[in-house]
Amino acid sequence: GDTTRIYNLEGIYQFDINDSYDNEEHYLSNERIIGLEKSNKSLSNDVKGAWARTNSTFYVGEQTRIEMLEVEKRSEIDQKERLFLLTYTPDCTQLCVLDVTDSSLDRSSNGITPPAAWILRSKVKKGEILVGTGHTHGLYSLQGTDPPWVLRKPSTGRNPIISQKA
Repeated sequence: GDTTRIYNLEGIYQFDINDSYDNEEHYLSNERIIGLEKSNKSLSNDVKGAWARTNSTFYVGEQTRIEMLEVEKRSEIDQKERLFLLTYTPDCTQLCVLDVTDSSLDRSSNGITPPAAWILRSKVKKGEILVGTGHTHGLYSLQGTDPPWVLRKPSTGRNPIISQKA
């Protein structure tokens, strides 16, 4: 269907807006979510969906899904898990998927040992904002209606962490 799914910046699902736009998952601050919830009931879902899309911090769109599918395909070919980063820029808030798997990583079909966080951060290009990291679990994770990743509240640091769903 045509849905805008709303999550807070900690990745907690809030609600759907059944609008006429392509399916996307948008991550908004709690303040913006409250404002959207309090919006006039007479506003159409298309107006609410457009507002959420304009005011989200970042989102999962069609290009994000294409990039994720490419990482998943490489994982299936290798028959090993792969590691990726999710980033965006102030000019383009759609999440980009960057496969950072290399030969130095200890990985198998059911596990991967990521490098230190500073090494991962060093792979982010200047001007990009790192939202989080994740790893593949195979193509089954792309089936269904939910995105193949979820945000988790970080135990330390300021940035949310995106992690592949098991």
